[in-house]
Amino acid sequence: MPAEAPAAPVAVARWMGLLALVARPGARSLLVIGLGAGNTVLDIPDSVRSIDVVEIEPEVVAAVRALPQGVAKNPLADDRVRIHVNDARNALALTDRRFDVIVSQPSHPWTTASSHLYTREFFELVDARLDGDGVFVQWMGLQFVDQVLLRSIVATLREVFSEVEVYQPNLGGGVLFLAANEPLAVAQRAREALATAAAEWAAVGALIPEDILMYRVLDGPASASFAAGASPNTDYRNLVKVGSPLALRDPLGIIGARRLFATPQTTILGRLDIDHFYVLRHLVAHRALAPAQALVPHLSPPGRQRAALGLIALASGDEAAAERLFWQAARADATDLAPFYGLYLLHREDIVRGTEPLGIADRLALDRGAAALLEGERALRAGDWSRVRALDPGLAEIDPHHLFFEPSARLRAAWRVESGDPDVAREAIFLLAPLAAGRERGTEAHLLRARAALVAGAPKVLSASLWHLARSAELSGVEIEEAQMLLAQADLGGNFPKADELSSRLQSLQR
Repeated sequence: MPAEAPAAPVAVARWMGLLALVARPGARSLLVIGLGAGNTVLDIPDSVRSIDVVEIEPEVVAAVRALPQGVAKNPLADDRVRIHVNDARNALALTDRRFDVIVSQPSHPWTTASSHLYTREFFELVDARLDGDGVFVQWMGLQFVDQVLLRSIVATLREVFSEVEVYQPNLGGGVLFLAANEPLAVAQRAREALATAAAEWAAVGALIPEDILMYRVLDGPASASFAAGASPNTDYRNLVKVGSPLALRDPLGIIGARRLFATPQTTILGRLDIDHFYVLRHLVAHRALAPAQALVPHLSPPGRQRAALGLIALASGDEAAAERLFWQAARADATDLAPFYGLYLLHREDIVRGTEPLGIADRLALDRGAAALLEGERALRAGDWSRVRALDPGLAEIDPHHLFFEPSARLRAAWRVESGDPDVAREAIFLLAPLAAGRERGTEAHLLRARAALVAGAPKVLSASLWHLARSAELSGVEIEEAQMLLAQADLGGNFPKADELSSRLQSLQR
């Protein structure tokens, strides 16, 4: 089982190999171009028998080998991993091997070492080294491109591969291009992929098929439309090399990509037989309100649409409109839990204290999962940790689709942190992994995970959580400064001589 959920940029790297294995679940050989920090080769399922890595800079390999040991394993400790110090194009030209999967993650695309790894000629070389049903995954950071360059890359891939899709994991700062010459069938294979590599997918926040499919922003037909008329990127007219430094002045970025892909993304999602309200909730949690709004018409019945609009209003800061929409949805269908979930978000403190006069708690009590959560939160407020612990088996039965899955996972983690037992606290890290890696965008999971890391003696988990908190938009300026100070002062050697002080200060940030 993976030891920790990574911070968001690392999660994108871990997505690369896993995404390819959804498209090609029978893959046995993997070639990774660019070692980076080694996160792409972490937790590759055992079904892959060989992992070759081409890295041009020997000092990068030396640095990864020297990574301190903590909860997370060193990525190069895997016996399947073989390192080749070479330029990627040279390495591919000098071998006659064919691979089931090739993953390419060159960094700054204007540099000499990277710029020639986005061209048609390179993609043709990759295609020549893939088995007939092999899959290629290419990364690009959204801070390095504008719309013109992104369209050019998609157009270039489509000149070589018949199937091209684009994913934006966690709707974050990087996109992954998935390409092949055979149908990709990700939607059909997602459930099987999650079942065969559950722990690995949990480390990037994916527990059910929707957690993968919601991040597909362009499928094959949409990528064809997106790339229509765009100029291909070639060795002799390298638009990426010339254009990416200029794009730094006004990059597409996360928000620009969300707006650009909102319509095709929601059109694709609308055609799938999935839990659309679940997807919408997570789009809202990511503050991706444009695609969430576009998904509303795909919901049924109409009461569920009002509940969805209430969540969007709440995320936009209009609590009065949210409350009105939730009650409208509740009156339309009192058996639907969705509007009462929204009302719980609005009135959580009063509901837990038992001072809410609106009957929301009574309705929540009719749902087994919501009732278990509510009882647990009341026990937590009363400081009755033994009761919280006793409720753990019931909380564990709450399905990832359930509206109250995330708060139940936090509650299950909380008593483990409070136990003070390092082994039990390590269980809390595992429970919080999917939340911290992308299922939940707030600070609660990261604050709790940082405290769990202190108890468990897990320096890498602590630093990842503090890093996230130091960049959070949900904390005040003073709180962010406190998180930054904690990150600077944390003893990453694993001894934590000031663990009690750190824990106290983290608790002061927890709301």
